[in-house]
Amino acid sequence: MNGRQSFLLNDIKTTIRNGGNVTHILNVKISNEGPNKIGTRVRQRVFQLIKDKQLIQQVNDIPIAVTWKSSAKLSSAYYHSNNPMFTDMVIKRHTKLLLEYIIREIDGEFNNVFSTGTTGLAFMVTKPLTREVAVDDYEDVRLSDLSTEPRGDEDEIDETDEQV
Repeated sequence: MNGRQSFLLNDIKTTIRNGGNVTHILNVKISNEGPNKIGTRVRQRVFQLIKDKQLIQQVNDIPIAVTWKSSAKLSSAYYHSNNPMFTDMVIKRHTKLLLEYIIREIDGEFNNVFSTGTTGLAFMVTKPLTREVAVDDYEDVRLSDLSTEPRGDEDEIDETDEQV
C-alpha cells in the first residue's frame, strides 16, 4: 500500500472518529493493467463517475440508491458510504451492477480492454470496525441515601410508582 492509499484509509478512519457514519468501504482494483499502465486512467474515470453521486441500481427489482464518498481530488481506490437501511448483500450487488455498467460505458475509451478481457475491475465491499462507546449516565449515590436495615418489600414492584 502506498502513502496515498494509506492517506485515503486514514481519511475514512477520521470520518468515523469524528462521528461520521460509515457503513461500507469500497476498494476498487484494476486487474491485469498491462504494459501501457492504463490503471491510473481507468481509476480516474471510475472516480469521475461515482464519487459523491447518488447512484441508483435495480437490485431485485427495487431501486437502491448508494453514494460512494471520497475526499480525494482526482482518483481513488477507496470510497465509503452510509447505507444503514440496506444489507451488506444488497450493497455488494448494487456495487457489482454499478461497476459492470461503468466498464461497459468506458470500454471504448480504453481500446475495449474490458470486453476483450485484457483488463478488468475487481472490487471488495467491507465494513469498518467500530468501537463501542459507553454512555456516561452516572447517578449520584450517597451513603446517607442507603438504609442500614434492609426492608422486606425491596424486591416487590409497586405498580403505582412504575413509570414507563
